[in-house]
Amino acid sequence: MGRKKDYTNYAFPHFTVLYFDKTKNTWICLCNCGKKFEAERMVRHTAIKSCGCGCNNKNKHKNLKTQYEIDVHRTYHIWCGMKNRCNNPNNGGFKSYGGRGIFVCDEWNTSFDKFLNDMGPHNKGLELDRINGHDGYYKENCRWATREENSMNRTSLKPVIDSNTKEIWKSLSDCALFLNGNTGNLSTNIKKGIAYKGRFIKFLY
Repeated sequence: MGRKKDYTNYAFPHFTVLYFDKTKNTWICLCNCGKKFEAERMVRHTAIKSCGCGCNNKNKHKNLKTQYEIDVHRTYHIWCGMKNRCNNPNNGGFKSYGGRGIFVCDEWNTSFDKFLNDMGPHNKGLELDRINGHDGYYKENCRWATREENSMNRTSLKPVIDSNTKEIWKSLSDCALFLNGNTGNLSTNIKKGIAYKGRFIKFLY
């Protein structure tokens, strides 16, 4: 018999695997509704969808009528995506998130209601953004931001180098601060290939 695959902390769409109980020979899981349940077997394309509460019902949100209901529905899917990127090694984005230490705080990881209460419902056109891109997902470090703001935030974390002196800064924002400049203006000049405050700065990679 093949070695049992370890699904500890895997985040499936509607539940998260907590641990394997050897005494019961079952996986202990936490449904997105907040209830714990047992699963005798766990496979990648599992037929297990939830604790039985119906949170996986595809028709549950089919007849949404108010804008608030629609916004909450979108927020739920964003919450699921956030957890999967950080908790599931099989997720395509894991390498850039959970794989480099980006985490979801315990309160958000186990409760959609807590995430919704802290962040409010998602508004169309906005994205979930971490203010400090090197840190995890928790209330003080997250905001709803436009795609442009989100992109600029990611850009500001890229390391840069002075083409002449070979001086390196760990991030664009650090370089702008050192030069007593503006991150946005520095980024613009780098993209245009022109000097900023007498320095020819470029992204390290």
